[in-house]
Amino acid sequence: MKKLIKIALSCFLCIGLVACAKKEEKEVPEFTITIFYLDTCGHCSALKSRLVPMIEEEFGDKVTIEFISADTEENMTLYDQYTGYYDEEGNFVEGKLKDFNQEYIGEYYVPLVIVDQAFAFIGYDEDFDSYYIKDIKNGVLGNALSSTLDVDRWIFK
Repeated sequence: MKKLIKIALSCFLCIGLVACAKKEEKEVPEFTITIFYLDTCGHCSALKSRLVPMIEEEFGDKVTIEFISADTEENMTLYDQYTGYYDEEGNFVEGKLKDFNQEYIGEYYVPLVIVDQAFAFIGYDEDFDSYYIKDIKNGVLGNALSSTLDVDRWIFK
C-alpha cells in the first residue's frame, strides 16, 4: 500500500512539474512600423507621444519606426498603395490591405499605422494601448490578432 501511495504521489509531482513548465516564447524578429500622420492631427500627436515610446520600450532595437507625413502628393500615392484608390476612369484599384473599407478611400485618414506587412490600423485611442502592443507582437510573430481592434484594422493580402 505504501508503495502504491509513493507511486501516486510521484505521478502527481511529475504532472505538476510538467504543467508548471514555462513555455518557450518565440523571439520577436526585427520589424518596421510605418506611420502616416499629419502635424495638425490630435490623434497622431497622441500616438507619437504615448504609444510610440511604449512600442520602443517593449521591442527595443527589434523595431524601426518610420514617420511619413500625409501632407504631400507623393506620400499620398504611397498611402494609396496600401489602401487602394480610384483610377482616372473611376475604377477601384485594390491596395495591399485585404478588404480595406472602400468608404475610406480618398479620405486619407490618419494616423495609418502599418506593422511590417502583417496588418495596419487607422486611428488611435490610448484606452487600447495594451491591445496595440499585443497585436503588434502577435502580428510580427504570425499569431492571431485580438478581436478588440477589428473595426479599423486590416491584414495584408
